[in-house]
Amino acid sequence: MQFVTILAGLVAFTSAAAIEKRQGLLCSSGNPLCCQLDALGVIDATCISPTGALTTPQEFQNYCAESGRTAECCTLSLTVAGLICTPPVA
Repeated sequence: MQFVTILAGLVAFTSAAAIEKRQGLLCSSGNPLCCQLDALGVIDATCISPTGALTTPQEFQNYCAESGRTAECCTLSLTVAGLICTPPVA
């Protein structure tokens, strides 16, 4: 019984670490999103989450460009109505 508990904890820990590492390569902060409207290069709207396993900023940018959107790393702003976005790390 203890073995199953330890094994489940180990699997959960390694899975979370792998997800965090992949996203860390795309965005130093925020979530990777493909956005269409860009106001002043900061506030974005009409964003979608990319699907699939994107591992490099170039893959992320190419994926978003296929749908006519730009690759952005976005966080929800509490002071401005919308998302605050920055370009992905190079």
